[in-house]
Amino acid sequence: MLLSRYAKIWRIPGVSTILLLSLVLRIPQMAMMILLTLHVVDHLGRSWTAAGVLAAVATVALAISQPWRGRLLDRVALRPVVATSITVTALCWSIAPFMSYWWLMLLVAIAGLFAVPANSIVRQVLIAAVPISQRRQTLALEGVFVEFAFIVGPLSAIWVSTVVGTTWTLLAVQVVGLLGGLALYRINPPLVNAPVTSELPSELGLPLAPAQPHTGFMSAMTGRFGVILVLTAASVAVVMGSEVGLTAALRELDALTELGLVLALWGSGSVIGGLVYGALPRAISPEMLLLGLGLVTLPLALGQTPLQFALLAFVAGLLCAPSITATVDAVSHTVGERQRGEAMGWHSAAMTLGAAGASPLLGAVIDTAGPSAAFAAAASIGIVGGAGGLLGLAMRRGIRTKRQAVLH
Repeated sequence: MLLSRYAKIWRIPGVSTILLLSLVLRIPQMAMMILLTLHVVDHLGRSWTAAGVLAAVATVALAISQPWRGRLLDRVALRPVVATSITVTALCWSIAPFMSYWWLMLLVAIAGLFAVPANSIVRQVLIAAVPISQRRQTLALEGVFVEFAFIVGPLSAIWVSTVVGTTWTLLAVQVVGLLGGLALYRINPPLVNAPVTSELPSELGLPLAPAQPHTGFMSAMTGRFGVILVLTAASVAVVMGSEVGLTAALRELDALTELGLVLALWGSGSVIGGLVYGALPRAISPEMLLLGLGLVTLPLALGQTPLQFALLAFVAGLLCAPSITATVDAVSHTVGERQRGEAMGWHSAAMTLGAAGASPLLGAVIDTAGPSAAFAAAASIGIVGGAGGLLGLAMRRGIRTKRQAVLH
């Protein structure tokens, strides 16, 4: 029954193609942070804090990039945005893996500023392709593909880096990302529901959508939108904290070769949780899911062996995909389709800012107190953020009830 619901979505024209292409775009992204961390610590001989700072620079660059490139998607369409991204990132990553720490940081920052806005594009295409009644299920399915990329990316990157080193692995991973960008440029899928304006059919099986006039994103923002962005950043901070903590914990146990399998089991839990969440008859608030994510992450601080970490990570993963999917779904219902590119860009920026804030903070926690403290710190972000969000919702409901009582 569960799989049959998703099979119907899979058969909608264009959905399967963009989901498969999303893997090619996202696997390099999922592998990149852990590769950069290992490259800085092992190849360049720097500290975990230095690795966290580099990861923070990369994610801040992405955070700056995504809203304005999302705005460009709304204004000038897909191909010009993707073409610029392909050119700049190809130039940067062709030399970055061979550079020293500070040159690497500069090139990573420039590449991040011009990265392909994959999250915005994939989610816009999917939202435009499916009926609104199937949107949450579709976004949950997209979240499963994100998790699959998370499983394949780090696992394959770690394995390859043990054979050829992090330098050549970084280069190879970026070549895969470049091929994904070229394929996206070639397909040119529609980003919004719009009348057909060209006699040439889209190669996704959907009508080609023209560039839409931008109608003022800031006027479409609401207080709720800002809350969703905060919840998004907090959710990603918890996830990033778990990833960095698992990497450090297994390195401390001299079991780094098992890290890929531990991350794969963590991602498997997220896949299962995402599928179940998408099939639920009603949505769960992002606040409630963030609180739950913090609670299931906390036991990772008790792990002592690779097997224990794997089992605890699986449980923690059950709420990873639902937490992110709930925020994407909430954003899609908050703004109109002509502001959706920039809105999804801000959502992606919130994700990268959450990672940017978590990386150096938790790297410093690991350097001073060890991986267990990092797990506890990450879990605290989810517990405090989720509880605070629920309190805010309760207060808003109380104020609304009082206003209604006064009016009546």
